[in-house]
Amino acid sequence: AVEGGTAGAPPPQRRVTLMGDAAHPMTPFKAQGANQALSDAVLLAECLAEGVRLHGPKTGVCAALPQFERRMLSRSARVVTSSREKAKEMHSSLALQPARKVQRESGLGGDMQKAIGVLRAEGVGAHSVSDPRGLEAVVAAAIVAGGTENRKRRAATEGQAAVSAAFKAKRRRKDASG
Repeated sequence: AVEGGTAGAPPPQRRVTLMGDAAHPMTPFKAQGANQALSDAVLLAECLAEGVRLHGPKTGVCAALPQFERRMLSRSARVVTSSREKAKEMHSSLALQPARKVQRESGLGGDMQKAIGVLRAEGVGAHSVSDPRGLEAVVAAAIVAGGTENRKRRAATEGQAAVSAAFKAKRRRKDASG
């Protein structure tokens, strides 16, 4: 047996690793930096526990760190890549186009399902590409119109609820008085 470990364990190498943003820096556009750092901490603990269990306290740490790094980088690669793609999108001219600006300001935010629903309800489709106003203008107008319609529907629903509540309160007062 090897001192502090078992035969067949890797020779002691180092006891330093990186994790979180130091290991896989991300742009803030996917809001995943803290999540990845927490996942790294859990993975590091698992790898250390396994390394110490298999190779003992001294050699186990040295065995665990390369294993942790391989697993951590493999897991985080997809998130890092999507974060970079989102940064490219947000810093491209696409993000500044009128329809995107209208979408962000309409209350739809980044909810593409709602945006698609509004576009369908407003009749925007593949045929809209030939509109003389241009596709961006058609999309922007549809989102504004759809957002206005959604606000009207919410206001009407809230108004109906207020009228109903007032009617019920009046009825309770009348029932209580008499």
